[in-house]
Amino acid sequence: MTAPVIYLDFDGVLHWDGVYRSPTRGIYLDDPDRSLFEYLPELVRALAPFPQVRIVMSTSWVPELSYSRAVNHLRYHGGRAFASRVIGSTYHSGHTPRWREQTRYGQIRADVTRRLLRDNWLALDNDTEGWPPHAKWHLVDTQDCGLRPLDVDRLLERLAVLVEHGGPVR
Repeated sequence: MTAPVIYLDFDGVLHWDGVYRSPTRGIYLDDPDRSLFEYLPELVRALAPFPQVRIVMSTSWVPELSYSRAVNHLRYHGGRAFASRVIGSTYHSGHTPRWREQTRYGQIRADVTRRLLRDNWLALDNDTEGWPPHAKWHLVDTQDCGLRPLDVDRLLERLAVLVEHGGPVR
């Protein structure tokens, strides 16, 4: 059985969804009371009992910044051990511009198929567009707010199922 994979979005999951990029300010949030990657430590703690879980970045940060810069943000804010879980991204430089036209679910589904994951994956994301009913079990929807305690509980429950059964129990 392959190791469980989490498809990880950044904006709306690891921090508030209102993220902007400026040549003068760099990357910043529209709410000065919030910080970039503020919920990453909670995710690091939640995944500690699951060392076999791997991460695939499913975030606009990769095509906007680069794969290595996105991983460096995870390393800086979540630690070297967390960043070492990252095995790839749904985006790679060989994608055509049409890749951006796909829904997040479409991007993830294509990567799941490419990696031969079958049902052994989850997505932490705030983008629910295009998710068919049969795939919703795989989505932990953070609703733009960032990773909330309820989201962590759902993630842990579903990870336990993946580790034990290799996919959702039907």
